[in-house]
Amino acid sequence: MVLKSQQTPTLSRKQGAVLSFLFEKIVLGDKVSTLDLGLKGNFSGRFLAAYANLPDSRTIVFTLPTYNSGVFFGVCATDPVKTATILANLEDYEREGGVVRIGEAIRLPDATSEYSVTHSILLLRTATLPETKKVPDHATIGEEQIRFALAVPLSAHEYEYRRSHGHDALMDKFERDGKDLSLS
Repeated sequence: MVLKSQQTPTLSRKQGAVLSFLFEKIVLGDKVSTLDLGLKGNFSGRFLAAYANLPDSRTIVFTLPTYNSGVFFGVCATDPVKTATILANLEDYEREGGVVRIGEAIRLPDATSEYSVTHSILLLRTATLPETKKVPDHATIGEEQIRFALAVPLSAHEYEYRRSHGHDALMDKFERDGKDLSLS
């Protein structure tokens, strides 16, 4: 189940500090909306994401860390709720199994939400996107080390290509093919 907040939820101190940090690094405009997300499964915890429109009519979506120290970004052309759900799945993946790192490809569960999710996610540096180029790979916010990563969808074919040819070969293929980095 996914619930869109009707009003701004109460942010934890860490979430507020991360949002403030991101306002300094990204042109988010005057309107940032939030999503309160719950995923299907046995875990009843909630996840929080935020999103804002970019000048080119796409939307940037990012998690506000609740259970970890990572912030995941995604860009979408259509549905910020679907993108936020994918990113919440990444936070849940970390909550269950530890830290994921830039350059990793992660297979997502098939039935974690009412949205059909992409096959896999590749985590890249935030500097991959012009809109997030000022966001570092990690920063100390408050007294905590926070990690930042861009989530990019991988098809089953791209996932297998990466497994057989390596990360650099996949990046070259993305460049040759003009890969769309949007999650939805």
